Amino acid sequence: MNMQIHVTQLWGWGITAFVMMAALALVIGLVLPIWAVFDCALSKRSSGIKTLLLMLVILTWSVGALFYGLILAGSRALRVLASLTLLAAGLLALLVVPQCAHQASVVMDEQAKQQVEHTQKLMAGFQPASLPPTPAVEPFTAIWCRQSGVSRETALMATLTASGPNLASARNLDPEVLQIAVDLRGEQTYGMTNHKFGRVDPATGKLTEIRMDPALASEFSWLKGIAYDEESKRIIVMCSHTETRFFSFDPAGEKWERISGAIRNLPLIGLTCAPAEGVFYALGSEGQDDTLTMIHRFNRFGAEVGRISLKPPIPMPRGPNFAEQIHMAGPWLALVLPPMPATALAEKSTSMPDEPRLLFVNPSSGDVYQAQAAVFRGQ
Repeated sequence: MNMQIHVTQLWGWGITAFVMMAALALVIGLVLPIWAVFDCALSKRSSGIKTLLLMLVILTWSVGALFYGLILAGSRALRVLASLTLLAAGLLALLVVPQCAHQASVVMDEQAKQQVEHTQKLMAGFQPASLPPTPAVEPFTAIWCRQSGVSRETALMATLTASGPNLASARNLDPEVLQIAVDLRGEQTYGMTNHKFGRVDPATGKLTEIRMDPALASEFSWLKGIAYDEESKRIIVMCSHTETRFFSFDPAGEKWERISGAIRNLPLIGLTCAPAEGVFYALGSEGQDDTLTMIHRFNRFGAEVGRISLKPPIPMPRGPNFAEQIHMAGPWLALVLPPMPATALAEKSTSMPDEPRLLFVNPSSGDVYQAQAAVFRGQ
């Protein structure tokens, strides 16, 4: 049975459940209680019995009215309506609602199956060339994390090369830190979460928050990238949600400055500085899109001055704790990306590989290369 039939059946059962619940709500909440009150008031019972029954119906309303209609009603029509109401409620609870739940489960399973097939097709078509030996990849510092499901389990701050992380250089890092930038001049490491920016203690991996200027604080949320600008000796922070903004932080004077106005409809994630070019690079982030297709180039005034189309586009999982990273590695753009679900690699597996993916991009052409080491699963 195809997906369209399952969806049609779900809609049918859903509409049936909605109509039945609306009708039952009207009958039980309004029709039965009012009818029961009039039936009792007009009955030939004694005043004391009438008063007792009226109090029962009025105080318990729907429940009392249903009880009255089934057992004590003088009107045959009221008894029939109460019986039909009870029967309809039973059908709703025992047949219609379970069928809705079953059809919803079938549709979700079918959607998951289609997503697996789609992801496997994307992965099969993603065949980047191996990274050439020249020009050489320069070491860079990035976050290397392990996944647990769709969230981070542990995170390391390590020096990476074309062969992956140098584990001897690795230091523990607070898993909430999503991006880092290193000020080599001052030997300081800065980090960010979704809403905080600060210095990272290399000994503990903890983030000590640096407060934003109160005059700019209302615009400073949904942090998506940070980079160290060697020319200005400032840390550049990028916020991107419904609007994208750039801010700079001067470590020497502990001063903040807004670089650009709001850029609408341009979701971005990850940021790095190319000092030789005097530009910044950021990854395009299109919400639920399942491929990474674009890298954006900005000047020091926050103006977009170019775009790089990735060849081939990179399959991407999306999740609340995924933080795609982009770093300069000499002449290359290094991408540290979350792993693809194992369902893209082995149909019977539902876990996530625990290793990130390491890819390299030629900023002149947009060509994507895989890391030299072959140990990275999910490439």
